[in-house]
Amino acid sequence: MSKILKISIMTLVAIFLIGCGGEDPRAEDKAMMVEKELEYGHITKEEAECMVNLVSDFLSDDEKWATIVGMYDLTIEEQFFLSMKEDPTADEQKMIMVSLETMALLPKIDSECNVDAVELSMKRAESVFENLDDIYD
Repeated sequence: MSKILKISIMTLVAIFLIGCGGEDPRAEDKAMMVEKELEYGHITKEEAECMVNLVSDFLSDDEKWATIVGMYDLTIEEQFFLSMKEDPTADEQKMIMVSLETMALLPKIDSECNVDAVELSMKRAESVFENLDDIYD
């Protein structure tokens, strides 16, 4: 009887530990990224979550993931002009390269998230330029 009890307890503990280990280590980063995407505009929460999840799945390398997450520390204007800098820093260069890598996701974002990422970028670029016009007027 005690052997059956031990096995039952060990099974419950194993199930509990497996359940605890299933948490997404990127969950906080993803939530922040979704909120930023919503701030940038022209996207729904569901679309933003879908896009962020696709990027997370695509970037299995934690260093590249950290680079993308770091881009969200920049304003939308800073992100937009990043690739136009004449002499980007090493970190900025890495951001540009990882961003270019994620362009391979564009067809998947379109089909799975129903988001035309190019059109989304164009709308956001218009907003950036409108904001700049407002600043300099």
